[in-house]
Amino acid sequence: MRRLLCYMFVVLLGQGAIIAQGVKVKLIADHAEYLPNESLMVGVSIENFSGSPIVLGQHREWIRFLIQVIQGRPVVKNGDPPIGKIFIVPNAAKITRWINLAPYFNVRQHGSYSITARINVRQWKQDVQAEPCRIHVVDGLELAAKKFGMPNQLGADVPPEIRVFKLLRKRDDGRLLLYLRVAEENDYAVYNVQRLGPMVQLSPPEYQIDSEGKIHIFFRSGALTYVYCVADGQGQLRKRQTYQTYLGKRPSMRVLKKGLEVSGGRRVFARSDFPRTPEVPRRKFPALRD
Repeated sequence: MRRLLCYMFVVLLGQGAIIAQGVKVKLIADHAEYLPNESLMVGVSIENFSGSPIVLGQHREWIRFLIQVIQGRPVVKNGDPPIGKIFIVPNAAKITRWINLAPYFNVRQHGSYSITARINVRQWKQDVQAEPCRIHVVDGLELAAKKFGMPNQLGADVPPEIRVFKLLRKRDDGRLLLYLRVAEENDYAVYNVQRLGPMVQLSPPEYQIDSEGKIHIFFRSGALTYVYCVADGQGQLRKRQTYQTYLGKRPSMRVLKKGLEVSGGRRVFARSDFPRTPEVPRRKFPALRD
């Protein structure tokens, strides 16, 4: 009993020291549920109310992450995230840094995970424990799958590598989201799991693979809105455009002699477009004089 009381005292003393530092760290996941191999973007929210600025990011171990299954077993770690750049958190300010943890932790198995971190404040020679966040890794519903060949990097006289792209659907906070997954035929290597955007359930997506091995996907994302995406053989997004029904004509993806393109409807510009469309500068009018 005495040992237990001593342990509780040490824990409370440590928590008091963290609070006394005047720094609060909280981890934020951009989504509650993820597909296996999907990018795991975690925001590190740092609030400084210590009365003076703090400097972070000076060394590789300025932040150390830990991901565990809910039962408490740590997952396999493949490496450490890059250190990034040195930054300052001013007094009475809050800064959030986003880090993709998917390449560094094996969170590919279905289930629930807890993500936590410890930040080292070098100027105080102390660590601050972050408030953890939870995520869930779930399966997606397979809508389509197709094999395609990629030239082998060993040379033209070597058989091509066969890959498989899949279109997956997942429900997230009441919305249906469409994903593109590209992997080896034997599924040993998964190149990318790319979120394409919200979709309408009763409108199945259309897809084509062109002569260069690029994947073209066209799907309905709203009552009058459609999305056209192009990805390469690695599953990396190369283009994302938004279209709308116009004058009663809905857009559609067509195969022409010069390649695949979207015809009908009209192109509209959205924040989710890629590459990001530059904003049109506002026209400046001369000032009025009395």
